[in-house]
Amino acid sequence: MKFKDTKTLEYLRKIFDSFTETALLIVFSTVAYILILYFFKYLWFLFISAPVGQAYAEYFSYSYRISNDVLNTNFINLAIKLTVSSFIICLIIGSICQLFLIIRYFYSNRGLFVKIVFFGLPLAYMVAAFMRYVYHFDDMDTAFMIVLFPTLCVFTEGFTIAEKYVPELVDIIFILSGQQRKTGRKPQEEEIRCRADELIQKEDTKKRGIDWQTKLQDIWDLYAVYIIIILIIFVADIIMFTISKTPNFNKREESALLEPPKVEAPVTSPKPKVSPTSHIKFTYNFTYNGYSYDERDNIGLAIINGKIYHEGDVLLGNHVLKRIDPSYIIIRNKANKSEFVVPLYK
Repeated sequence: MKFKDTKTLEYLRKIFDSFTETALLIVFSTVAYILILYFFKYLWFLFISAPVGQAYAEYFSYSYRISNDVLNTNFINLAIKLTVSSFIICLIIGSICQLFLIIRYFYSNRGLFVKIVFFGLPLAYMVAAFMRYVYHFDDMDTAFMIVLFPTLCVFTEGFTIAEKYVPELVDIIFILSGQQRKTGRKPQEEEIRCRADELIQKEDTKKRGIDWQTKLQDIWDLYAVYIIIILIIFVADIIMFTISKTPNFNKREESALLEPPKVEAPVTSPKPKVSPTSHIKFTYNFTYNGYSYDERDNIGLAIINGKIYHEGDVLLGNHVLKRIDPSYIIIRNKANKSEFVVPLYK
C-alpha cells in the first residue's frame, strides 16, 4: 500500500513538472515572439523610409498593405493567441500520432532537423490554415509566415506530452479486451523489477538533498551566454519600443483625425484658383508630377517630387497630403492649419 502511494505521488509530481515546463515554454516563446515582431516593425519603418521602400509601395501596393496592417496590430495579444493556439493544435495532432503509433516509428529517436522538416513545417501549415479561417488573413502565405515561429517553438513539447500520457491504440485494445500484452517476462522478473524500483526510489530520495546553490551555479555555467543574449535583446527591444512611440514613427496618419477642408474641391478638373504653381514649387518645394490609381485597393496615388504618396501621408516639413485629384492635390500645414492647392505640373 505504501508502495502504491509513493507511485501515485511520483506520477502527480511528473504531471506537475510537465505542466510547469510547458507553461514556461509557452511564456518564453511568447516573449521571444513579441521581441521579434517589434524588431521587424523597426526594420519595416527603416525600409519604408528609404527610397527603395517608396518604390516597393508603388509597385507592390497589395503586399505593402498586408505587411503594414500586420505590423500595426497589437503584438502582445497576437503573440499570446498564436502561441497558445499553436500548442493546442500540436498537442491534438501529437495525440493522434501517438494513438496510431506514428510517434514511435517516425518521430522518436529522430534528429531535430528531421522533426522540423517532416513534422514542424506541416504542423505550421495546419496552424496557418486554422488561423486564416479564424483571424481572416488575406492569403495563406501571410498566415504561414506569422505562425511559423511559435509553431516551431512548441510543437516538440506537444508531441512529448502526447507520448508520455496518451496510450497507443494497441494498449487500448488490450485493456478493453481484458487481456495483457505479452511482454515475455516471468512473474519472478516482475517481483525483481518491483524491488529494484523501490531501491531506486530510496536512492532518489537521498539524492534530493542537493544544495540549491550548486544547482543554480551549474545552470549559470551552462546557460550564461544565452541569458546574456536574451537580456541584450530585451533591452534593445525596449529601446525600439520607445522609439516607436515617438511622433511620426508610423508615417501614415488616420484620415479621420484630419479636420474638414476649408477649400472646396472642384467637381470638374479645371486648374484651381489658389496660389500659382511657381509660388508653391519654390516656396514649399512641392511639385505634383503625376496621378495614378490602384485598382486593387481602389485608391488614388500622387507622385510628388518623384515619390509615391497616399492620402494622409506626411510630406516634407509639417505638411500632410489632404486630398488627391487627377489635376491637383490639397496639402495641409499641421502647424497653422492652413491648406493650399498644388496643380498638376506640366
